[in-house]
Amino acid sequence: MRRFSVVFLLAFCVFGGRPARADLDDHVWQEIRSEHFRIFTNGDVDVVRDLAGDLENFRRIFMLMTGKTNVDSPVPFTIIAVVNRNEFDEFFAQPFVAGVFGGNLLGSHAVIDLSTRRPDRNGKPVLAADLIIKHEYVHFLLRTTSRIRYPLWYEEGFAEFLSTAEYDHGDVMVGMPVVDRHISLSSDFGLSSMDHLLASTHADRQVRTDILYAQGWLLVHHLMTTPDLLAKFVDYLKRFDETGDSVASFRAVYGDKTDEIQHDLVREARRGRYHYITLTPKTPFPEPKVSVHPVSQTEIRLQIAEALPVFGRDDERLQKVRELYERVLAGEPDNARAIAGLAHLLLRKGDLDAAAAMLARLPEQTEDESALTARGDLALAQAVWRALDPSLLQRARECYMAVLRRNNQSAEAFFSYGLTYLGSDENPKEGLLAFDQATYLVPGDLDAAMFYGLLQLQAGHFAEATKLERHVVVAGTPSSVAIARQVLALAGQRDAAGGRELAGSVLALQVAGRFEGPEGD
Repeated sequence: MRRFSVVFLLAFCVFGGRPARADLDDHVWQEIRSEHFRIFTNGDVDVVRDLAGDLENFRRIFMLMTGKTNVDSPVPFTIIAVVNRNEFDEFFAQPFVAGVFGGNLLGSHAVIDLSTRRPDRNGKPVLAADLIIKHEYVHFLLRTTSRIRYPLWYEEGFAEFLSTAEYDHGDVMVGMPVVDRHISLSSDFGLSSMDHLLASTHADRQVRTDILYAQGWLLVHHLMTTPDLLAKFVDYLKRFDETGDSVASFRAVYGDKTDEIQHDLVREARRGRYHYITLTPKTPFPEPKVSVHPVSQTEIRLQIAEALPVFGRDDERLQKVRELYERVLAGEPDNARAIAGLAHLLLRKGDLDAAAAMLARLPEQTEDESALTARGDLALAQAVWRALDPSLLQRARECYMAVLRRNNQSAEAFFSYGLTYLGSDENPKEGLLAFDQATYLVPGDLDAAMFYGLLQLQAGHFAEATKLERHVVVAGTPSSVAIARQVLALAGQRDAAGGRELAGSVLALQVAGRFEGPEGD
């Protein structure tokens, strides 16, 4: 699933000034690298170094709290930290937010404003965006290191619960409330029923969003601080993963205590005082290794151009992307990433001839991953417009395989390779294997799961198609749910021919948008 989120600021946040409009060239950009993060910034390097170190410690806190021994992900996580509101709004304009986050099969991007502060628990001003980065990084780790699915209330509640965790002098403190969640809990609106909270999905949120996050946080906090409830929680997650029925799974595990838990949540919300959890790791966290490197104007333009489409594909935003690529090509006419990026924009507009002309500027033997992927996308688009021309499909597969020979962790290449089998009469076994690998690399991407289900239906594997599409119906976005329900209906009719027709029509809708698929929230 494609995911796009923002963090909203409350009145207590302190905003920096609004200087005159500035160009990217007006600032020196640097890259701050730690073991698991890349942060590009034109702001205070010391602040960003501290952020990188804090995030490395936060990653270790996640491992401590989940018991996972390896949370390395093949999908990159990149942060762009801009110096002030003016530059943030220039590219990522969202009123009253400290940062934005978006992710897909290509990777995950966070963009934050360094000038916006919030008070920490001691009243000291700290980055307002650190909470969204940590919240979204929890989603990122849950979805790229686990093959089970999680109910929405837990995904959001656990991300909120961990986002305030701190590592201080060898101890980890967890359970501090997010201020605006506490405000929501103490408001006059009251908590929703337990069943409505448990049953909420991305497609059907049965409670208000702020209450979903706040009550999800409160339920996670209650379970984490009540040992006898926590001991049964894994059983609940397993049942949910098997059945997709959160309410029935919760009541099967907790029985009569479900209503008692709801009563305890109401009491805790009214009291407004929450226990912190203090953990002491067996060995102190090692000092994070952080380094600083200069960044060229070309590189930062490419980074911003590649991040922008993740946060929306409106015409104004895509025009900014085009301008960035054109600025790169004005100085470096042979830059493969910029050529490929512009080709993708042209593909989105359905201008295959212009995309082909753009890609013809690349050396025939280029090894650039983005250029090879663009060539594959062009061939696939041409194949669709020509009624799934087999020779063009084969050309697309060769391009994607060239990427995978160099990088067998490219979720995008596996995903695109799988698409070449949608709607065709060929044996879809190779496509199934490709989608399986894509969903392994990015477990939370519902587009990959949905297309995997389409291929299963196309192959006549009705039971498998039904099982996969139920995942999408439970946790999908409205557009992906609509497609999933068509798959379920066809599977019920046991109509593989209809599956091929549906797969072909869905593929035709995808190619113009570079396979972005249904938007996430």
